[in-house]
Amino acid sequence: MSPKPPISPYRAVATLGTTQTIGFACSFYLPAALAKPMAAGVGAEISFVFLAFSAAMLLQPVVGPYVGRLVDQRGGRGPLSVASVLLAAGLVALGASQTPWQLALAWLVIGLGMAGGLYDIVLVAGVAYAVSALGKGMVARLRRRNPESRIQNPE
Repeated sequence: MSPKPPISPYRAVATLGTTQTIGFACSFYLPAALAKPMAAGVGAEISFVFLAFSAAMLLQPVVGPYVGRLVDQRGGRGPLSVASVLLAAGLVALGASQTPWQLALAWLVIGLGMAGGLYDIVLVAGVAYAVSALGKGMVARLRRRNPESRIQNPE
């Protein structure tokens, strides 16, 4: 029998849902509402703000696989917590930016937070949580449905 997960499934879903909503709102959707004031605040063109945001998004496919392996090995709590801190630090840096390059660096910090804390990594953490919560029986059912699955039996 597998060990009981540290929190209930309902709390896990509510927590991840809330953090994802906040994470997307303060990263991915932020430029849609604030690109013009950001650009004006640092004396840059709006296109520069979107260039910096695009660079932040490009960090996701670079950093994401590393974070996914980390979640597979150690669980999602640590990487998701670090991602939240990175998102918060990036937002503080974004608000304090005085020059276009400071704004770009702030977006890169936010990009690291996005890479470690948005949908992709939460999905990996959710699967790991489900496997630990439901045990080997769930893994066997998933493998029957998808023989090429990489999901491992819980230790």
